[in-house]
Amino acid sequence: MKHVKPLPKLVIAQRVLDKMVNVSAQYTEDETGEAMIGFIATHDDTRTLYIVETIAPGEDVVREVTTFQQGGEWQDEVLHWLRENWNAVRPSDPRWDYPLYHLGDWHKQPYDMIHPSYADRKTAMGWIADPSNEI
Repeated sequence: MKHVKPLPKLVIAQRVLDKMVNVSAQYTEDETGEAMIGFIATHDDTRTLYIVETIAPGEDVVREVTTFQQGGEWQDEVLHWLRENWNAVRPSDPRWDYPLYHLGDWHKQPYDMIHPSYADRKTAMGWIADPSNEI
């Protein structure tokens, strides 16, 4: 029998949730989203993903009723800047001394659509099947 790792816990900062709601409200007719930034901590054999920030797409973002594309290198540059600053000031408490990562993306559907599209499900299944995406 194959051992399956338990799913990690997820903690999202309230200000991140507020930001997601505000961004979603700006683009009600189109898909939109952002990159989620955080760290992975292990306490008592439990992995927890902490989402502490999001990065908006660059100017080359594509937001349409049927598609959302984050754009080019803008987010990578911002993530690099965040990592450099995080490394300079991150807590000295070893329980919280973890590097920042891009932990995934969030995006919302247009209008009042509340379920993933076929393309979204296909993308998610591809990510899950790719062993290099293991958290």
